[in-house]
Amino acid sequence: MRATRQALAFHEAGHAVVAHFQRVTVRTVTVMPSEQFDGCCYSANLLRNRHVDADAGGANRLRMERSVAVALAGLEAQRRFNPRSVRRHHGAHDWERATDLVSHFVSSTEETEAYLRLLQLRVRTQLKVPAIWRTVEVVARALLSEPTLSGRRLKELIQGVTGMAHQPQQGETADGRGSSRA
Repeated sequence: MRATRQALAFHEAGHAVVAHFQRVTVRTVTVMPSEQFDGCCYSANLLRNRHVDADAGGANRLRMERSVAVALAGLEAQRRFNPRSVRRHHGAHDWERATDLVSHFVSSTEETEAYLRLLQLRVRTQLKVPAIWRTVEVVARALLSEPTLSGRRLKELIQGVTGMAHQPQQGETADGRGSSRA
């Protein structure tokens, strides 16, 4: 039971931390079960009131990619914490949400699957950044002792790990340095 609870904490921490670094507002993150989910990260909907079917252009596409990163981050963090904890049904709702988001921007199932794999790889890479992974660990530990964290508490925890009062901007890594991509 303890291992399952830890895996859930890492799953939800992954969502919350990646949301923070993707500049997506997190309202709360919890490992308290509800009727629908074992835990949940409630974050802002970046595509709310956006007409993506009519405008699948650059700004909306970037918002979609950030939202998909948040959706995929839970399972990727759980997998990184303990690959053996992952079950086929884990993250199914997250994957469905990510698939739905991507499908508005592409024209085929094959393209949707390829796009999702690319975004999944980006999330895995982001979680390998030492400062980001340390932050996931701290948030997961906090969720084990405080089953629900407010957005404010989450920011406090993240700032305590990274020492950063702001979220990284485009092209900036979690440690404040510019990215190595040209």
